[in-house]
Amino acid sequence: MNKKVIIASLIALLLFIGLFFWLFSSKKPATPGSSAPADNSASNIMNTTEKTLFNKAISPFNYPAKSSDKMTIRATTGDVNIANLYINPIENLSQNGVTFAQNSNYSMEFYPQDQGFLIILSNPDFATGRKNAESDLLSRLGIAEDQACKLKVSITIPVSVNAEFGGGVYGLSFCNNK
Repeated sequence: MNKKVIIASLIALLLFIGLFFWLFSSKKPATPGSSAPADNSASNIMNTTEKTLFNKAISPFNYPAKSSDKMTIRATTGDVNIANLYINPIENLSQNGVTFAQNSNYSMEFYPQDQGFLIILSNPDFATGRKNAESDLLSRLGIAEDQACKLKVSITIPVSVNAEFGGGVYGLSFCNNK
């Protein structure tokens, strides 16, 4: 009886393995240059053009070449050309963000998904820290105040550093969104 169970189990296993290989080897890959999907699975329904448009909609930021001195930020009121923040970042962050400036008074970060800048002040004197960080931002990006006002810039300070202004999110002091 045990021999029959073992033989039946081996035959069932071999049939299962054969079926597995037959199912996955029977799909023909798409030929190079063909826009037809290899199969009709959900992941292959979009054609190449649709995938390209979809990917551009998801990630509108084109990462600059490491050899390029400039990069373009897409702002709601027009593009702004700034210094390439990816050449020598201080730290690579999640979501392809970078810390591009850091000292005892503030740190500056850029996040490509929302084309946004984050300045975190660590100087308890909010007004002085903000003014110094804004000046450094303009210098590092190589832009004027009017161009900086087109960008998405958030300035914050932890409550532990300044209880009065801590936890708030502020814009650039020289822009209308103060």
